Amino acid sequence: MPTDAYLRAVRALAPADRILQCLEIAAGAVTRRLVRGYRHETVGGHVYEPAAFSVNVDVRGESRAPTAEVVIDHTGREIVDWIDSVGSGVDARITIFEATPGASAPDWAMRFRVQGIEVGAVVRVSLGLVPLLGLPSVRLRYDPETAPGLF
Repeated sequence: MPTDAYLRAVRALAPADRILQCLEIAAGAVTRRLVRGYRHETVGGHVYEPAAFSVNVDVRGESRAPTAEVVIDHTGREIVDWIDSVGSGVDARITIFEATPGASAPDWAMRFRVQGIEVGAVVRVSLGLVPLLGLPSVRLRYDPETAPGLF
């Protein structure tokens, strides 16, 4: 059994505020806010509901855009029902950030576009950024492939 002196030392070294890991899932005008943990938290005036999730961000270097994967436990099926109600996550965006409880703004944030959702024992959401520099400047270009009769 730990001594009282040990417990006081542990409390003295503990941070004053814990860091919250949060998700904002926006699909159209509907936003779902989740916080990793077991109780509701308020950040930036919004209430975040507790959920069990993990985030894996893969930053591959300067020449490639980062990707991420969010794995959300859905023991009560609320997340799956919400995904179905917003059209299976088509055109959804997820913001991943960390903040302290009661903060007016996140400490850092990354915004991703949903690329795919798998529902099984857990909800697995694949995320990616749209590479702006790799996009063509126009939607349709006249070349031998798109307009063979002109060339």
